[in-house]
Amino acid sequence: GLLHTTTPKIAEKSGVSVGSIYQYFENKDQIIEELLRRKSELLGQQLKELVIQQGNIPLELLIPLAIELGFNALKADHGFFIEVLKHWHDYSHSQAAQILEKHFFEVGLYTFSRNPHQWDFEQVKHKCFVIIN
Repeated sequence: GLLHTTTPKIAEKSGVSVGSIYQYFENKDQIIEELLRRKSELLGQQLKELVIQQGNIPLELLIPLAIELGFNALKADHGFFIEVLKHWHDYSHSQAAQILEKHFFEVGLYTFSRNPHQWDFEQVKHKCFVIIN
């Protein structure tokens, strides 16, 4: 897990010298935050691609696909996101949370703008709050 991860272990697994890592990162937390930032950006892009590829399918069909994408992301890379979630209090203020929020907001705007007349936005606001939080 993250608690037992060290910079030397990261260097060993990645095939890079510890000295090289310290040229770019001060400690393991900076490495983890950068990985989290990159993986969050990738997840956000994948969500956007999913929504665009699905076209005008009903939201009731799109939501399960988006949830499946999220669960696949949690399982990917030996459960990296799951490990981060176990220690979210250490990373909740990272740039990754802002990146995901931006992507989710953009997906929401795109989705709701396709058929604005079918949405009760007061209800959507409350549902989004529950889903996001």
